[in-house]
Amino acid sequence: MGIAKRLLTLALALVMLVSTCVIVSATLPSTPTSTFSGVSHYRYWNAGPSSGKSTTYQVLKFNPASSGVIPMAYSGDVGKTASVAQHVAAAQADGYEVLGAINGSFFSLSTGDPCPALISGGRLMFATATREEVFTAFDINGTPNLVQTTLLYDLTLNGTKLSNAIGLVNKDYTAVNDISATISTRFHYYDSVAGAIGNSAQTGYEILCEKINGTDIKVGKTLEGKVISVTSGYYGKTIPSNKNQFVLFVKSSSSYASYATSLSAGKLVSLKIYSANDWANTILSNAYSAICDTYWLVKDGSNIAASQSEIGHSTTLSRPWTAFGWDNNGNIYYMITEGELATLRDVAAEMIKMGCTNVVRLDGGGSTAMWVNGSSTYQQGRLVTDALLIVKRPEDYRLALEQTLKEAKALYQGDYSAEANNYINQAYDKAFDVHKNSASTNDALKKANTDLKNAIAYIKNANNFPGKAKLTKFLYVDDFDKSVPTGGCVILTPDFNGGNLTTANAGYGYSYGVLAEKVTGNTYKVVQRYEKYKGDITLKSNQILLMTSYQKTKPVSELNRDNMLKLAIGEILTFRGMDITYKYISAGAYVDAAFSYVETEPDPDPDPDPDPKPVEGVIGDVNLNGKIDARDYLLLKRAYFGTYELTCDDAIADINGNGKIDARDYLLLKRAYFGTYTIQ
Repeated sequence: MGIAKRLLTLALALVMLVSTCVIVSATLPSTPTSTFSGVSHYRYWNAGPSSGKSTTYQVLKFNPASSGVIPMAYSGDVGKTASVAQHVAAAQADGYEVLGAINGSFFSLSTGDPCPALISGGRLMFATATREEVFTAFDINGTPNLVQTTLLYDLTLNGTKLSNAIGLVNKDYTAVNDISATISTRFHYYDSVAGAIGNSAQTGYEILCEKINGTDIKVGKTLEGKVISVTSGYYGKTIPSNKNQFVLFVKSSSSYASYATSLSAGKLVSLKIYSANDWANTILSNAYSAICDTYWLVKDGSNIAASQSEIGHSTTLSRPWTAFGWDNNGNIYYMITEGELATLRDVAAEMIKMGCTNVVRLDGGGSTAMWVNGSSTYQQGRLVTDALLIVKRPEDYRLALEQTLKEAKALYQGDYSAEANNYINQAYDKAFDVHKNSASTNDALKKANTDLKNAIAYIKNANNFPGKAKLTKFLYVDDFDKSVPTGGCVILTPDFNGGNLTTANAGYGYSYGVLAEKVTGNTYKVVQRYEKYKGDITLKSNQILLMTSYQKTKPVSELNRDNMLKLAIGEILTFRGMDITYKYISAGAYVDAAFSYVETEPDPDPDPDPDPKPVEGVIGDVNLNGKIDARDYLLLKRAYFGTYELTCDDAIADINGNGKIDARDYLLLKRAYFGTYTIQ
């Protein structure tokens, strides 16, 4: 009897194991219905284990690695519904070679509001803020990844950062079902892909902007823009005329309205879209396309549908369904079921038999549709907001050029001569102009990419610049109008917080820097030096603040810090490869100057002075030997940088008498040693 019970227990365990684990016994017919360009189409009948009914399945199978085709989420008319065939036609008009398609994600039947977010061609096409979503993302090679995250939107207007100030991206204001008071009072972004949806009669302000520096609206990136005009009136009055323009709308009653009214033509704006989760941010920033509002049926080999009663709908409900999945060999499968016969459990079981280790469901019912190599093979008439396409992997020359531009910017100026930096600077500028032009053809993008790659290779060959020494006296700049980063260097302009700088908003309390006034073009003159300054600074219209972190996080930041301390009042700064007006930094860009403030450091152990200089009291005699000598200065400098612990009283080392040991103390002590300063 004990043996019988154990056998029964084992049998039940096996039944449960079979119901939840992947069993591979390929059920696809041995011969496809059709095969074209690396894609196989199957249409066959099979009985579902859940419903027990014989169901017609259609499957598209392809392998991105071997076929050169990839999955791509796409919406042919943002904010509008269309048939899958119409989405395909729009994609073809955009230059994609489409081989197959299925309907996409969920949407509102009453208003047509699409799923919360969609990425296509690397751009964020539309989004609703604040919602946590599951994204299915595909990179340019067709590799799928699922991530769950909430996108964050940081909007900066004229130097003032507004966290999570965006409510909608390219969505019809009145069509969004779940729009809340919080979202409705935020800014709404829309650009040329929004078409006619930016037309809701809401009273507010519309800020028309031009994209600059080749940026676009992408997750993990920062869109930069320059204000063209600010218009008050009704939402939808200002329409972007080309792909290089976008609009920020905010209601008159919103607390953000005052930021809109403070803007004028020429002011700068930026929009950073990102995930707080680093892994999700990496996946989505590298996504060529992504769709959300998707649900797992099978995850990492586990049949979730078999154990869950509901996954968007009841898992035992018989309807037409749409799903896609992938196996461990890199194959991707699109599936639909015809008629109201199969259940979601049937779909999961059938795709498991094909070898899928991951299966994701999309919208179903009346939305289920498939398009195969030129014609619809299943269409029920319902229009949908987006589709999942199979396209020939695009030769994305713009993306390739973008990567090469990044490669050029990553070159360290100190590894090259001034001549080499100027060479890559000119090559970068030409390529950048091609990249930022939305009208650039693939041929132009391809040539610009090749030319820039050749320029990078050219400057890396030292034989091309014989006898030219590497740069040592220079400052590199990371960015404009940002709080000083650890180990970094920034230029703060009057656009940053209206020119009103504090340690809180600019972060210069632990930095070294100079205030400089414009002479002409990109040439400025130093008028003030700052060392860990704690007070407020107000920039005039012709002034900038150049700041570098005092922290030495890497050799290049140490060189930056040391050279910053060598800038003297009255010195001329030349910003090579930079445009301060447009906040543009090219490859090979750097700040050129004489760096004349600090003299050569004396020998730390000079010969004894035959006539030692007496000291009034003991201030400055750091080594307590009764005189001021080079050793005092050296020890004080080391103490300031944390490599030596003073043995004297702090009051002896506090040369300027401000109650603390700072860089000014060891500089004054050095001057006292050389006789150019008298200690009080």
